[in-house]
Amino acid sequence: MPQKPENHRPLPTAYAKYLVKVSVQRYAVFALGSSNYKYFCAFGKYVDNLMATLGADRIMNLTYGDETENQQEAFNSWSTELLKVGCERFHVEHISPDTLNTDLITNSKQVRITEHTEPKSLAR
Repeated sequence: MPQKPENHRPLPTAYAKYLVKVSVQRYAVFALGSSNYKYFCAFGKYVDNLMATLGADRIMNLTYGDETENQQEAFNSWSTELLKVGCERFHVEHISPDTLNTDLITNSKQVRITEHTEPKSLAR
């Protein structure tokens, strides 16, 4: 049976309202794991399948990060491609990954989930 990561925390009930609107969500999954285990990236596969089953729009194929095969390099390639795909999908002028400093994000408390009822204008 696939196991959740040790640092997994249950989804707070405050986020339950977002699950109802999953059919209008777009997503991409980078699954973390080790090919040394029988259920390689099982949790990421589960999340990807769940989102697709619930009707969300997959904008990139499920990608795996194997800790035995340079997981960081795989993630860097995936995140660069995700940025390109996201810019194309949402009609945003392409942003170079070099201009983004993701190293400044050191923990999950620096990121928050918000709900937008109307698209935000990118015009300055």
